[in-house]
Amino acid sequence: MQFNLNYKNIYLVRHGLSTLNKRGYGRKKLTADLLPQGVIEAEKAARYLKTVPDSYNVSSDLPRCKQTAEIITRITGKSFHYDKRLTEYYHEAFTDFKKRVIAFLEGLSLIPENNIIICTHAAVIVAIKYLIIEHKVIFKNLSDEPLEGEIVVIKNKEFERISFS
Repeated sequence: MQFNLNYKNIYLVRHGLSTLNKRGYGRKKLTADLLPQGVIEAEKAARYLKTVPDSYNVSSDLPRCKQTAEIITRITGKSFHYDKRLTEYYHEAFTDFKKRVIAFLEGLSLIPENNIIICTHAAVIVAIKYLIIEHKVIFKNLSDEPLEGEIVVIKNKEFERISFS
């Protein structure tokens, strides 16, 4: 599986902190808002992203990602589109999750901008990273999740993590 993203710089932003529960979100998996620490993380990420030139910006439509994207917009002036394919991995078969992330990446191949900022959730970030770099993702890869507020930058099939927590 190949995506025509070789000359694009992809900035994968995990939303800021939105739960302090060590076991996850519980019933708030789809509705959790940013916590005050998450707002600070989003502001730090935004200051970093302010230097990214002309970019296509897209976000999950869940509240914590929307709030993170709104903070990035306020600080950088970069507005975001919302895409349901970037939503949290939740109550769906892994194969269905993988299909929607692949469909999203195929669409990115058509975007003319060389810089793409994506605000989303840990599992989606991991799937995108593995699909671009290794051309596949397996369920076991999902344990390689970034921290809240962290940015994973992919350039020329190389990646680096930038933490703001």
